[in-house]
Amino acid sequence: VNQNQKSQRQRLATANTLIARGTMAVPIIRTLLLVLAISQNLLICHSKLSGTAVSSTGGSSVGDGADQKALVTCTTTKGPIVMMLHRSWSPLGYDRAAELFERKYYDGSHFFRVIPQFLVQFGLSYTTDTELKKFADNEIEDDPKREDLMPFREGMMSFAGSGPNSRTSQLFIAFDGAGGLGKSPWETPFGYVLQGMDIVKQFYSGYGEGPQQPRIRGGSSYIEQNFPLLDKFDSCTVRRVDPEIIVEDESIPSFALNNGITVPLVGLGSASGVEYPHVKSAIEKGYRYVDTAQSHSWGYREEDVGKAVYDAKRRYEDWKDDSANEHIYVQTKIHPQDLGYLSTKAAIQLSLERMQVSSLDSMLLHKPNCWEGICTKNPEGTWKDSWLALEEAYDAGLVRSIGMCDITHQLLDEMLGMRIGPTTIQNWFDPFHQDKRFRQYVKQHNERHPDRRVLYQAYSTLGTQWRMKGYDKNPVLNDPTLQFIAKGNEMSVPQVVIQWAARRGVMVLPASKNFSHQFSNLNSFSNRLSEEEMQAVDNLDGKVPPPKVRQLDPNEVQLEFVHRAAGRPMNVYWVSDSNEEVHVGEMKELGEVLQLISYHGHNFIFKEGGGDGRNSKKLNHHVVNKALGASQNHEIEDRSDEF
Repeated sequence: VNQNQKSQRQRLATANTLIARGTMAVPIIRTLLLVLAISQNLLICHSKLSGTAVSSTGGSSVGDGADQKALVTCTTTKGPIVMMLHRSWSPLGYDRAAELFERKYYDGSHFFRVIPQFLVQFGLSYTTDTELKKFADNEIEDDPKREDLMPFREGMMSFAGSGPNSRTSQLFIAFDGAGGLGKSPWETPFGYVLQGMDIVKQFYSGYGEGPQQPRIRGGSSYIEQNFPLLDKFDSCTVRRVDPEIIVEDESIPSFALNNGITVPLVGLGSASGVEYPHVKSAIEKGYRYVDTAQSHSWGYREEDVGKAVYDAKRRYEDWKDDSANEHIYVQTKIHPQDLGYLSTKAAIQLSLERMQVSSLDSMLLHKPNCWEGICTKNPEGTWKDSWLALEEAYDAGLVRSIGMCDITHQLLDEMLGMRIGPTTIQNWFDPFHQDKRFRQYVKQHNERHPDRRVLYQAYSTLGTQWRMKGYDKNPVLNDPTLQFIAKGNEMSVPQVVIQWAARRGVMVLPASKNFSHQFSNLNSFSNRLSEEEMQAVDNLDGKVPPPKVRQLDPNEVQLEFVHRAAGRPMNVYWVSDSNEEVHVGEMKELGEVLQLISYHGHNFIFKEGGGDGRNSKKLNHHVVNKALGASQNHEIEDRSDEF
């Protein structure tokens, strides 16, 4: 439509030009061109209302619907389920299934074959409509096999065909053990269960292969008399979604802080070794909010963030003196071992110096308290003592907003009772851990006190916390529902999660050193998720699958070594009990991180890269101490003068 409005303006401009030139046929040309312009305007108005596509030559055409989707909502004897069908996956299969659902073919029919860990099959209707029966029994051709689709997995839907071109009306929903399906063209999936897979898993399976399909076709009495516990559909409704008539909103949602500054709800996190080149790249890609912290041991490099913003001339000072159109909002956090009035005042000065600024956009307390394993010293005071120092810094213009991480209802009430309340709070939040009660509490506070509203930020939105809780794989990135939604919208799982969180009012701060991932994360809104898809993510809360974990050794430690020896590559060796040096990795560039699993008492040495390896210059050594925590981050500097 927008393209044709542009064409219409061009035609009107042409008409005006011809009229202005005084062409001999002015009256005729004027009349013809104005009629053409008016007719195109009417066609465009019609297309807006009807959803008809308008061709670039002015003629109307209806798209082939290749990207069409259908939301099928069904009530069953166990509860409601929602299925999303995609025409782009299997055009002929989609057309058949969507029409059968629309024509109520499956209403009242049973899930006659329920095999645990394999599939649920249905599609033998009791309809008395002979025309509909004939349509349903008519076999359709196979769709081309889609090698680009993900492997067949739980929740996927396909036809229960028996060979080439055998698809009719019978469908199945796959369970987790159906990975061997989907290899034949007649099993090409056309959709998936968007909501209610937990309902599907409750369907009665005690009859196994008992029900005989030919006898089911004779009417419902056979099932009701012999297999009365089988579950069935009650009724289904279908809503077709045509992307051609959806108005997309690609803008990132934002939040107006209580200090008058509006910030985007997607920013860059900078834990896990994000450094200068990564922050520089993010700024160039359009990021306007960067979250960092003072703790080097947790993978933050506050000074690198400051230098990248300084070099980009996007500091608050640059914006305020009109030398920049907009500034990068930078947030940092004080380590819990620096809780206390004097320690916090010193920490504020440290951040100002590291980031080369005269004032900070946002300063948070990283934790409300300290405990063994995260602190190497006892803090001098409490978070309330630190808050007094933050309030004084706010009064002096050294910080423009303050807050804290890992907040509870009680803590928020105490913070709101301080002379200067919080602008920002940051909690763990992801699809399986949505912090709903506390977020609702924050929302209600913001509605009652808009002048003291609080921004809810999330950390570990993409599921990294679960790895720290013993999960072998990240359950967020590997969740079937999120993967289905991502595949159906030509998005990645992180994009789905980022869009969902931001549209629910949560600020997300995914950290990334991968330049393409940075771009992808920031551009998570080009394809808008449907409200049903949003609700499907909402429904994941508290449903994290049980972990598939290996038995952990009590002496095991997850290590991160960070290269800090300027100007030279570094080889890493584990030294065995027999003093054999075993090469375990290499760090070529400053700031590069080597991750590995080791054990208490293991000894590592670090040598200059190049040359003959083991005979190279020794730069540093490290002995693993489990008392420092199960996950550790160590910066390896050049200490060759000690050897």
